[in-house]
Amino acid sequence: MITLLSDTASADPLISGNWIVSMVVAVLAGVGGWKAKEKSKKLKIEDPVPDFPVRKVFTPPSFHQHQALAERVERLEERITAQERIQSERFLKLMEAGETRKDAIMEKFSHDINSVYVRINQLSDVIRNRKP
Repeated sequence: MITLLSDTASADPLISGNWIVSMVVAVLAGVGGWKAKEKSKKLKIEDPVPDFPVRKVFTPPSFHQHQALAERVERLEERITAQERIQSERFLKLMEAGETRKDAIMEKFSHDINSVYVRINQLSDVIRNRKP
């Protein structure tokens, strides 16, 4: 038996890296599962779910309540309209700035291309006028 142990010990004196990695992964998975189980115990909703107090009103609103609500809605609509106007003005400014920038880029591009065409025409004239 001692010779059997010594033979196996000499055959693989070191523990392989794959075995260590798989052992560490298994331990981490077990710890993660245990923590998830503990956390799920804390998150359970107890029965019955508590009721929220609700009061039903069956009388129609008074004229003053209705008037206050109408004024509040009107003020909100005015603010929304003002915001929409401001946003549309900003959008138009952005669009105009973009068009101005695009026009300037196209003018520069056109100028550069025209200078290339002029140079090509000069070279072609030189080549045509050259005597063979």
